[in-house]
Amino acid sequence: MVTVKALHDKLGEITFSQDLLEEDVYQELKDITESTYARLEMQQHNIGNLQHRMHAGEVARERLKNQWTRGDEAIRSFIVTWFQMSEDEVDTCIQPSGHFDHY
Repeated sequence: MVTVKALHDKLGEITFSQDLLEEDVYQELKDITESTYARLEMQQHNIGNLQHRMHAGEVARERLKNQWTRGDEAIRSFIVTWFQMSEDEVDTCIQPSGHFDHY
């Protein structure tokens, strides 16, 4: 009877230890799950920020491209106008008849 009682006590200790171990494993899994979700949420927030910054960069790049294009058009227009004015000035200085007065 003493042996049965000792075995029964040992079985109780093993069962109690297993229950503690199961609780520890459950708590560990719960902690890992919570920290994983927190990290995922933080990464999603970081990805959202990066997407926003990339979009802002694209918009800024497009604006600069348009400004350069308008600037190039303005420079071309100025050059054409300047050459045209120069031609007009040359035409007024040179007589169109093709002969020169010699003095």
